Amino acid sequence: MNKKKAVLKSVFFRYSLSLVVVILLSFVVLIAVVNFVIGAYYVDIRQKELARLASSGAELIKIDYKLYIEKNGTSEGLIDIDNIDLRERISALSNGTDMFIFVTDREGNVESFDNSASELRDVLVDPAISGSLSQNRDVEGISDCGVFYEEHYYYGMEVRNRQNQYIATVYACIPATLVKAPVSVIMRIFIVVCLGVLLAAVILSYFVSGRITHPLAEMSRAAKAFAAGDFTVRVPVRGGSEIAEFASVFNDMAESLENMDQTRNDFIANVSHDLRSPMTSISGFVDGMLTGVIPPEKHDHYLRIVLNETKRLSRLVAALLDISRIQAGERKFHMASFDICEMARQIIISFENRIEEKNLDVMFDAEEDRIYVTADLEAIYQVLYNLCDNATKFAADGKRFTVSIREKKGKVFVRVFNEGEGIADEDKKHIFERFYKGDKSRGLDKSGTGLGMYIVKTILDAHGETIELESRQGEYCAFTFTLTKDNSSGKKNDKRMGD
Repeated sequence: MNKKKAVLKSVFFRYSLSLVVVILLSFVVLIAVVNFVIGAYYVDIRQKELARLASSGAELIKIDYKLYIEKNGTSEGLIDIDNIDLRERISALSNGTDMFIFVTDREGNVESFDNSASELRDVLVDPAISGSLSQNRDVEGISDCGVFYEEHYYYGMEVRNRQNQYIATVYACIPATLVKAPVSVIMRIFIVVCLGVLLAAVILSYFVSGRITHPLAEMSRAAKAFAAGDFTVRVPVRGGSEIAEFASVFNDMAESLENMDQTRNDFIANVSHDLRSPMTSISGFVDGMLTGVIPPEKHDHYLRIVLNETKRLSRLVAALLDISRIQAGERKFHMASFDICEMARQIIISFENRIEEKNLDVMFDAEEDRIYVTADLEAIYQVLYNLCDNATKFAADGKRFTVSIREKKGKVFVRVFNEGEGIADEDKKHIFERFYKGDKSRGLDKSGTGLGMYIVKTILDAHGETIELESRQGEYCAFTFTLTKDNSSGKKNDKRMGD
């Protein structure tokens, strides 16, 4: 029962039913219109033929009337049924056709008729028909005329001599079945063709809807697999239709979900690792000092390690909270004008100790002394500080460390460059991911959280700006990000930034 309901609710059934109903209704309307048009057209043709035959019969009687008067001196018996000569001659008029003629007097009594006429039920024409005739008015229509057993199409006209004296009434008739038969044959052929088209449409709809519903069914199964946690399922992409495009987009979504799931797992693993490591160190050293395993004379050394691990833990938690606030939209950016050159100088000075320790060749290169941009001052300070922190951290001893600022078409390009190990090609596409570290051994970056570059990218994305990476492994690394140039003075923020 459930399977039957499922079939009735399926896209295929509804699509096919809708198609059949639309086609069927169209054919019904078309058949009705065609039947009416063809029927009316064919009846009109036969009525004109009846009119011509009736006119020929009337002319024949006029001629016979003149000859009959000359021969007999009277018209008595001209249209009598016993006038075999008249019957033969009017029969000759309809010979080879499916029509026939009969002749009546003024009262509608059948006096003579075509040899091919149908069997008569009566010999008195319906007064409603005979009474509507007049000198200038013929009659036509469909009826049993009061004399036939079945309906006939008829055309009647009065016959008058030159003196306008009434002679007889001529009716040309044809059985209605003979008129309707060709129309019926045409309509039967038309109906058979329509049914054939309908059958072909149903078969075609089966294959067409199958091409639509089959991928949808596969997507449904894939979606159920996603709900169960399996993001590896993919849908086959066939052809170049909208369904194929949808399947391709569906697969892209599946890949994104799989990547998100992997990212989530990596995130949990990395957070767990980066939280566990300092906490383990802190717990171990404090426990060693309390139990006496670590002698008092070494307490200062290990307390400094505990302090560094605590700071590392604090940085990690702060970074996670910062990311959470940005992604939740809770961190509001206050756009203002400030001097990016002054900010860069202050950040470079803050790394003075590390620069001296590594004997770096520092260069600050700006087109002007003051270049104002519009952005959130604190957020951009965090971006530039993180980039300079990485640049000095991973720069090789005695090599270059450069910060350059350029203007172009309303944009300010800030470039942070260092000579050192650089970034490997396989690491470049992951550099802005959470917890990603190019230094797999963490030998150079023991204090890093792997969130700095992710935060940089997130902040710049929120500003609608871009950041690009250039690197050659073993030689150099450069990050270039954009800011929107502000043509106003922006001096109101100089003091705040210098505090």
